[in-house]
Amino acid sequence: MRAPWTDREHGGRDMRLLPVAAGMWTAALAAAPLMQPHNTRTLITVAAVLVCSVGGMALAAWMAHVTRNHAVFARRAATVLMLALAGLLLGAMAAVTHTAMRAADPVYAASAQGAALGIYRVRTTAPALRANDREADCAVDVTVEQAVLDGVQQSAHASATLQASGRVCAMIEQGARYTVHGTAQRAAWDTARIILTAHTATMHEAAPPWWHGIETLRARFFAVTARLDDQGRVLVPGVTLGLLGQDILTGARVDETYARQLEEHCKQAGIMHVMAVSGGHYALIARLCTIIGALARLPRGVLAMLRLATAGMLTMLLMPGQSVTRALAMSVFAVGYALCKRPCQTMHALCWTTMFALLTDPTRATNFGFALSCAAVCGIAMMMPRIQAWCARWMPRGAAQALAMTVSAQVFTLPVQILISPQVPLWSIPANLMVAPFTDLATITGLLACLCATVCPPVAPMFATVASWCTRPIALVAGLFGTADDGCIPWAQGAPGMLLMLGALTVGTALLIALHHLHAIILLVRRRGRRGRLHAMHPVDAARRWWRQTATMLMDIPWSHSKE
Repeated sequence: MRAPWTDREHGGRDMRLLPVAAGMWTAALAAAPLMQPHNTRTLITVAAVLVCSVGGMALAAWMAHVTRNHAVFARRAATVLMLALAGLLLGAMAAVTHTAMRAADPVYAASAQGAALGIYRVRTTAPALRANDREADCAVDVTVEQAVLDGVQQSAHASATLQASGRVCAMIEQGARYTVHGTAQRAAWDTARIILTAHTATMHEAAPPWWHGIETLRARFFAVTARLDDQGRVLVPGVTLGLLGQDILTGARVDETYARQLEEHCKQAGIMHVMAVSGGHYALIARLCTIIGALARLPRGVLAMLRLATAGMLTMLLMPGQSVTRALAMSVFAVGYALCKRPCQTMHALCWTTMFALLTDPTRATNFGFALSCAAVCGIAMMMPRIQAWCARWMPRGAAQALAMTVSAQVFTLPVQILISPQVPLWSIPANLMVAPFTDLATITGLLACLCATVCPPVAPMFATVASWCTRPIALVAGLFGTADDGCIPWAQGAPGMLLMLGALTVGTALLIALHHLHAIILLVRRRGRRGRLHAMHPVDAARRWWRQTATMLMDIPWSHSKE
């Protein structure tokens, strides 16, 4: 008989905040098409309808189950629905607030009417990259802090992409402030994105010393990787910092044809995530800090400060992105758990991270990087322990852990991958298993090369070469599985394709659970039908029992007879 749910509660699987996080994500995702200045009233109406609908569902569930003498289940169902209602309400409020603030921004409002010529004071929030547009040489993410439009100076807070050419690209540095004379307009591929085209630019305020040091560290690391072969020049910066070699602004250009072909092969093979930064970097750094703390016998507080400092420095060094934001937030929660002498709860930290991220910026709900990162962590937290326990019966522990992590992450990220590319990579699981050992080693040696590029320049090429050796198997696996004719299955596009994939995964999971229970029932029937028979035992137990009975019989035989 199954124990009550109160006895089956486990602190390591705390999912009480999951309905809140799911409700917030649903509200932010539903409000994404409506987050325009002229749709504010519609957004408020939709939020009110969502709140009333979920509230009515919670009340109906409560009344229906209480009247049928299911009070315990009714309380649980009503609690979950009320938590989802709270998440929907918070997500809707965050979307309304974000829409109102963006509508009041002068740059956002002016760019909606066409190309807005003016003088803009911006602050760079990322390193400069090669521009995909032929009309510009570089592109960099900026925050517009002030704008002079039609002779009127106004404060602003809009995020934009600055595109520049020539000498302007050479002086761009992350963290610096610039006065840009140019035009602001909406991007053709995303009406919510502002493109700021610089005609002229002057530096208004230099970057702080720490950002200047980070830029120097990156530039020297890129100079070291420029001496590698083609695959190393593309993959080593990508695995280390999340920036592919063809996107680096400084240094010699990488072969564009080879770089795009390698990127497409990795995408077809289902290993595109190895070129992006996620929680793996922070997990390696945390493990290294823990080893150092154990060897040095550091107090708990000192070790926590060391982990926070290394996580902060790593975040400054990496290419900014939503997956990096998610990984940093969860690392901070992990340090908090350690300070409180509690084991790290992945799902609990993920829910808090998701809620804070969506509250500060509801547009993250439509960001593919953030969605893939959260989905992978959610799958690992929910499915990995059971899959690993089942696989450990048939294979070594390390192999079972790697297979369980890969399968659980792939299952939860497939619906999001369908939105990005309407195809299912068939060889993604074996490809990920083959590149996983080399990815960690390439990350470690790449970070060492990046550090030694400034601290000890003669040693940096050695670590960069080792990292290139580790990325070579990644390129080989991408070429092996990414070029196969049967490597991908075409799938439906957009939201219908995502819903179809969710349905297929649900049906597949239900079939696996049914087969598991059917196998358990068959074993139970066999054991009951053969109860008491010697051959129903395990062969080792049967042989042991036979030997004991035989030895007892031999010991009882009177081997010696006295003479009469």
